[in-house]
Amino acid sequence: MRVFLWILRETGARDVPSFDRLRQVQKQIREEYGIPSIPSKSAMGNVFFMNDPRAIIAQDWANPAVRTQMHLYPEIPEDGVDMDLDALSPMYDAISAHYYVNELARLKNGNFVVPIRWLTSARRAASRPTTPLEVDAFGADGPKAGVRRLQTDTDNFIKREMYRGKVHADAFVVAINEAGDATIDDSKTIIIAAADLSDNFLDLQDKKLVPQWSGVQFPLSPQIFAHDEHGKTTRFCIYCNCAPSDNPMQSEICGHIGGKGNKFCRKCHVGGTQEQKTSPDGYHALFEPGDLRTTENTLSELKKQVELACGGVAKRVQELQTQSGVKDVYTQYWIDQILARAAEMRRENADASEASIKSELIQWTCENQEKLYSPFLTLKGFDPAADTPVELLHTILLGAVKYIWHITHTPWSVEKKKTYSMRLQATETEGLSIHAIRANYIMQYAGSLIGRQFKTITQSAVFHVHDLATEDQFIAWKAVGELSALLWVPEIQDMAQYQKDLKVAVGNLLDIIAQIDPSKIMTKIKYHLLAHIDSDAVRFGPLIGVMTEIFESFNAVFRYCSIYSNHLAPSRDIAIQLGRQETVKHQLTGGRWLSKSTGDWVIAGAGVRAFIDKHPILQRLVGWTPEKPREQGETKLAPLKRGVSSRPVELLKTTNAARALNFGQYNGDSEWMRCKTVVSESLDECSVGTWVFAKSHADENVIICGRLVDILCNKSGSSIVVIELFQLLGVRHSHYGMPVLARRDGEITFSILPAKNLKFDFNVQHDCFSAKCAATGVRAIMQERVASDKTENFIIHAQLDRFIVNINSFHNPHLVRATISRDLWAPAPLFENRREKHDKFSARLRETRATKAAKRKETTARKRTRPAPASSDDDELQQQPPRKRGRPTQPTSSGQKAAKKRTKAPTMVSVFHGGTIGLAPDRSRRTIKRTARALEAEAMEAESRRSGDDSSSSEDDSSQNTDSDTEFNSGDDFVLE
Repeated sequence: MRVFLWILRETGARDVPSFDRLRQVQKQIREEYGIPSIPSKSAMGNVFFMNDPRAIIAQDWANPAVRTQMHLYPEIPEDGVDMDLDALSPMYDAISAHYYVNELARLKNGNFVVPIRWLTSARRAASRPTTPLEVDAFGADGPKAGVRRLQTDTDNFIKREMYRGKVHADAFVVAINEAGDATIDDSKTIIIAAADLSDNFLDLQDKKLVPQWSGVQFPLSPQIFAHDEHGKTTRFCIYCNCAPSDNPMQSEICGHIGGKGNKFCRKCHVGGTQEQKTSPDGYHALFEPGDLRTTENTLSELKKQVELACGGVAKRVQELQTQSGVKDVYTQYWIDQILARAAEMRRENADASEASIKSELIQWTCENQEKLYSPFLTLKGFDPAADTPVELLHTILLGAVKYIWHITHTPWSVEKKKTYSMRLQATETEGLSIHAIRANYIMQYAGSLIGRQFKTITQSAVFHVHDLATEDQFIAWKAVGELSALLWVPEIQDMAQYQKDLKVAVGNLLDIIAQIDPSKIMTKIKYHLLAHIDSDAVRFGPLIGVMTEIFESFNAVFRYCSIYSNHLAPSRDIAIQLGRQETVKHQLTGGRWLSKSTGDWVIAGAGVRAFIDKHPILQRLVGWTPEKPREQGETKLAPLKRGVSSRPVELLKTTNAARALNFGQYNGDSEWMRCKTVVSESLDECSVGTWVFAKSHADENVIICGRLVDILCNKSGSSIVVIELFQLLGVRHSHYGMPVLARRDGEITFSILPAKNLKFDFNVQHDCFSAKCAATGVRAIMQERVASDKTENFIIHAQLDRFIVNINSFHNPHLVRATISRDLWAPAPLFENRREKHDKFSARLRETRATKAAKRKETTARKRTRPAPASSDDDELQQQPPRKRGRPTQPTSSGQKAAKKRTKAPTMVSVFHGGTIGLAPDRSRRTIKRTARALEAEAMEAESRRSGDDSSSSEDDSSQNTDSDTEFNSGDDFVLE
């Protein structure tokens, strides 16, 4: 910053502040309307800083760029989920009046209602047909009749489609007689339009229609004062309805013991002891969801643990935790404190009874209930077990995919690794959601890959490992690819069918993993969690929306914020830097803020707001790059070649369009320009060579597929594409189990289509398995962007006009499945009788465990019967086998590491005839393997020096010593092994 200010002065800028003054102004701005950084202390005493999330959301509320993206009322589809009504928006703002839930209101037709929840219908039609059961008018039939039957007049029926995207409410019907007695019919709900309301409860009170009382229950959560982009004030509450994270953290949120416990699932009570989990019933239960955990059950178990801790016996608490699988890190801190306090009370008063000590501690826990239990378990509207969805990054990519990858590539020879690398590099990437493939890097660091590399492997592995993996491993790759593509859908059209497909795909993956290694289902919690994935899809929709991969990309921002920190207060420095970024963003994007000095809501000047819009380089600097909206059928012209000033124009008859079946419908002498890309209906940018589905030129209701060969546009703005037509075969590929594309009757045919007829692109791979494609090509290796003298082999596809639709692709998986017949892609069960297979797997597992137990028992018995070592050091050394020197052995436990650090004194090792070797006192213990022959040579050499005999035999032995211990340094410590 000092250099920047110096540059401003040197370039003649006016009013350049000093560095100290700049910092003062920044501090004043942060205190005036910045995001406050709050010092906090956890229950365990840890100190940290955090930015106030209420202030961040309040700023977003007052920012027009963000406020328009907020949905104030839940958008409920026909197949929605149940939510706590108290966690929803409590009020509808009708500009002139506010209508609260659970409060009496009147419609324009004079009828009374009580709104239950304010909502909007889905903007898109629901998957189930809509049934028009709602009416908008109800009346009271006489003073004593109460609520009469629903009117059946068709004029009063309102279809839900009328309210799509509009605010309405579910409500109870209320009838009020002449005496003022009200009757509420809560047996059914109706739908009322917000526009049909005339009077809220305050209006009814002013008109003396109801007494001066209100049934409104205001939210108990702290309310935040905010100001929106229209200058209106509002208050809101913050709720949590989802906690995406990795599995250990989610177990912590749920108050769960973790994946290593007997009850290892945070979502259900499945599991037990090793004997229970290896039994036929127990093992089969691991493939299905068990009895679901609830917040009430978890809190009840924790209260039992706290009560047991008051008795002062830790073992009882541990037994209960093991039995239930409930062990909350937050509560465990207090349990340890209670146990310590119980022991202290016994020491202080030996005459005190156990009952009196327990009673006193129980009284303390009753007085401090809020301290003892995690806020996650008491947070209103949040169910930890249900609201911690299966996370795709850690459970699929870094779980199932990583395991299959490990067992597949570890046995490979160098030749097989090279083969896979070449095949991976030859993958057709058009229509895949992946980064650029670096096959050599993936193979070189096969044991240290990250999520984006596993994405590449998951979508393509089935095409490359068909002859490099075992049959079971190949089936596992097909199963995990099929499941992953189902999970990476951005939208779900038919939830019921989607759940069925997920259950079959999950079952196939778990079954094949169990067939490869039955113990993995019992020891790896990530596999069992997949059994809950269909219920998570119902609760949260497409699970890619709750992936931590989205949030972990923010880690780079945290690292940047700590670069200039001295790391004495890292959370404070990061919080302040993030707060500054929020403040700058809010000012530049036109947000309002409340001035603490004047009390007015202010906004940056028009010049400041427009400054960043005029300079895209500043937008990139602050990480704000507005995406340019795409339009269907939009094209981008091909770039001009270097040195060419005018764009070339071609006649239509000179392009591939001349070979099209419908070429006669176009003017062959018309002029066209070549384009680089065209935008499809799904807003994908498609280039030449892209595989697409499109509407037929003859009948738009008929969907055709093919490969783009030309993209053309004329000066008037019209755009056309030429595609090479392919057809889907009626059966799946015999090896891959995927749809097959082939040319119609083996002939090359083209068709001209309007650019707007393109629906979406998809990924297609060459049928290398049937064509026997091999690495027959040779090319120069590119280094520093130039061709080097080194060469490499690469895959050249054989001439076989058969292609495979990659069902495992993460790009447009929902559109591909909606277009292709279900018979060509629907998951099919791997085993007809899964229970029978599971029983066989569990029997195999029990047999394996029994064999290992017998072997351990035999080894233990053999060690116990081993003869005692010789008494003299010389005899003991003679019994040691000759060993070559290796690397120092590492300590096997933290205790050994600590002992290693504490060892500072010289170590003496007795060698043969009382000879000793002193080790450097400033070195910690380091185990070095040395051969017995080398030690004997040193001893003989020392003996020769003492006797004054310098014979040549000593030199020979020394040379042998050098060969056997070339890395030995006289200053290193060593011991005999």
